[in-house]
Amino acid sequence: MKPLACLIVALLLSRSAPVPTPPQPTVVLPSPDILRCAAPACQQLWPAPTVLGAIYPHQVAIDFDRSGCVYGLTAYYDASVPFEMLKSALDASYKQSAVSNLTTPVFAVWRVESLKFAIQLSIATKKDQKTLHEETGTKQLVYIAFGGRQACATH
Repeated sequence: MKPLACLIVALLLSRSAPVPTPPQPTVVLPSPDILRCAAPACQQLWPAPTVLGAIYPHQVAIDFDRSGCVYGLTAYYDASVPFEMLKSALDASYKQSAVSNLTTPVFAVWRVESLKFAIQLSIATKKDQKTLHEETGTKQLVYIAFGGRQACATH
């Protein structure tokens, strides 16, 4: 009888307490402040201090001119990171800049006119695997200053 009473109490307790859903990990995006910035002043790649359990890109490529001025960067996120998670992180800051006619389930663009740069989010395909040496499914996030390399000359 005692084991049965313990089982009933355990069942009642397990049903009364809601199971908390684990928090969604934070996606860390590169800071757009690095665009049109000349080295060595451009040291801050991330907009905030590191966060435990956050999702960072596994690789970042930076495009800069001969004087060290950054005009673009590409961040590569692991294939396991959902596209929608990255899109939501970008929308949190730039939703009003989303280009709706260029948004699909595997591709999205934001034109941030006020800061004079654009963002492109896409998923690497088999073709990209050969040319970019990135695994199929890798998420590619590109920030580019309006004017590309010429943006540094006008800043």
